[in-house]
Amino acid sequence: MTADSTPAQEPRRTCIGCRAVREQRRLLRLVADGAGGVAVNPRRATGRGAYLCPSVACLEEALRRNVLSRALGVDLPGLNAPALRQRVSAEEDRLKAAEGVGKHTGS
Repeated sequence: MTADSTPAQEPRRTCIGCRAVREQRRLLRLVADGAGGVAVNPRRATGRGAYLCPSVACLEEALRRNVLSRALGVDLPGLNAPALRQRVSAEEDRLKAAEGVGKHTGS
């Protein structure tokens, strides 16, 4: 096999909550929004991002260990944690629903 025929490997990132290494497309990207908050899965946000499994449990672990602000490289004194939990939960539900749409059970 030549180098041209091998498929490109997908980028991998580490979840800041559970520290698992996964494909980038399977994780949520968190970015500081400039107003002391965090944007979840922004399409084209510039700046430093952190990756999180689409799970409230991973978010809770990241908040408990106080790693979110360190990963983003900014202070987050006014972080609205309940709103962030809600956004991550909504993304988790959306991704689970999307997985179910593509599956077909043949008989």
